[in-house]
Amino acid sequence: MARAMSKSAKILMVGTYPILKPKHGGQKRASAIYSMYKKSGLSVRYASVIPGKYYLDRTKSDVPVSIDTMKAIEETPFLNDIICGEAIFSDPKARSHMKHVIERFRPTIIHIEQAYPYLGLKKLLVAMNYKAKIINSTQNLEWSMKNQMYKSEGMDTRLRAKIVTRIKQLEQDLANDAVVNVAVSKGEVRSLETQFGAKNVVLAPNGMNRQTPKRRDVKKWQSSFKRDSIKFKILFVGSAHTPNMIGFLQMVSKRIGFLPFGTRILVVGGVADLLRRNLNETAIEDVCFTQRASLLGHVSETDLAALLYLSDLIILPITGGGGSNLKTAEALLAHKKIVATSHAFRGYEEYTQYPNILIADSSDQFRRSIKEQLTAHQQEYSCDQLEKIDKVLWENALKPLVEKVKTI
Repeated sequence: MARAMSKSAKILMVGTYPILKPKHGGQKRASAIYSMYKKSGLSVRYASVIPGKYYLDRTKSDVPVSIDTMKAIEETPFLNDIICGEAIFSDPKARSHMKHVIERFRPTIIHIEQAYPYLGLKKLLVAMNYKAKIINSTQNLEWSMKNQMYKSEGMDTRLRAKIVTRIKQLEQDLANDAVVNVAVSKGEVRSLETQFGAKNVVLAPNGMNRQTPKRRDVKKWQSSFKRDSIKFKILFVGSAHTPNMIGFLQMVSKRIGFLPFGTRILVVGGVADLLRRNLNETAIEDVCFTQRASLLGHVSETDLAALLYLSDLIILPITGGGGSNLKTAEALLAHKKIVATSHAFRGYEEYTQYPNILIADSSDQFRRSIKEQLTAHQQEYSCDQLEKIDKVLWENALKPLVEKVKTI
C-alpha cells in the first residue's frame, strides 16, 4: 500500500519561464502541473529565473536576470535556458531571489521543470546546506533535441558537441539525484532508464484543457472568413520552436497552390513569426504564400477556441524535436479531421488508427492527405473512442504524477 505524503510536505516548482498567462508548451505543461498539485490539496509554489525582456507576464516569484546576464543571453540566445539555469547561483540578483524563496517557503520537495534550473540550484542548495527531495520533470531529452536544433541552425560542430555533452551530463546528474523522474512518453521512459539509469520513472503524458468557444468569437471569425471568401480553413498551431517551422516547410512548404480555391491556412502562435521572418517579400512564391496563408501569430485563448471550432482540418507537420506535442492533444480534443506525421503522435500512438486521422511521413503524402481530408466526410467517434480521447485532458494525463508524488 502506498505511503501517504506528510501533511507538512511542501513542493517548490522551479523553472526558467513564468507560468502566468502561459503561451508555449513548456509553460502550459508547468502551469497544468502546478494546478494539479494545488487541486490535489498539496502545498505548492512556483518560482523562476527568466530573461525579463522575453516574459512580461510574470509574478513576484519570477525574477528577471541582471542586466549583465541579459546581455549574455542576447549575445547567445541559443543558450538562453543554460544561462538562466546557471544564473540561479552565478547571478547575485537571481541567487538572492531563489535563496529568499527557499528560506521563506521551506520546501520539502523541489520539482525541477526541465533540467536547466538544476545547473545553479544544485550549487545553491549545497551552499545553503539545504536538503530537499528532488523531482526531475522532463519534457523531452534535452541533449538530443538541442543537438538537432543546433545542427539545423548550422552551429559549429565542436561547439555543438561541447554544449550537448554538458546538457547530457546535467540530465544524468539530475536523473541520479531525483527521487522521482517524470517522462511524457513511453519511449522517453525507456530512454531515462537505459541512458541515465533513472529510477522511479513515472509516465505523465502531455495533455490539454478542453477549449469551449464563445459565441461572439465564433461570429467574429465567421464574419472574417465570409468577407475574405474563405471556404476551407486549415489550422496550424505552434510555438516559436524552430522544429515547428522546419516541419511545416518540409511537409507543406510555401508552395501551396495545390490547395483548392477558397482554402486558407491559419498559422497561430510563435511559429507564424518564424515563418514571417523566413519570407522574402520580393519573391513571387512567398507573395503567393501570404495570399493563401494567414500568419495570425499569438491569439487569445478564446480566439484559439473559436478557430479550433471553425477549422475544417488541423495539421501537425512535426518532423523533429523531443518529448510529445501538446498540440496533438489539442487537436484530438477538438474532434476535427487531422493530418499529422507519426512524429507528431509520439505519446499518442493509440489514436493513429482513429477515424478522421491520417498519418503521412513524406511531403507528397502529407500534401495529398490535406487535399483528401478537406473534402472527406467528418466521421463520428464511438462512445469508447470519445472516452479514450478524454485521457489527454490534463486532469487525466497528470494523475499518475500526482499519485506518485503523494507517496514520497
